Amino acid sequence: MYNYTTFIHLKDIMDKQWLLFVGHLPKGLRKSEFLDSLIRLNTIRNRVMHPVKAVKLTEDDFEFVRRFHTTYKPKSWS
Repeated sequence: MYNYTTFIHLKDIMDKQWLLFVGHLPKGLRKSEFLDSLIRLNTIRNRVMHPVKAVKLTEDDFEFVRRFHTTYKPKSWS
């Protein structure tokens, strides 16, 4: 059902239905910080998947993705 959900769609869904998700997400997660992270992740994803604009990824982008993966890995969810 959610095979083609983008990060932006996921952000909108989670924003509107936050109370359904918050109990399953890592403890101490701040809603605004997490939703902002999904926006940034989407921006990076778009640059990778649609390289026609020739916008280069930075080391900061790579570090952000690494931090996101470490911080929000599924094992930390309940």
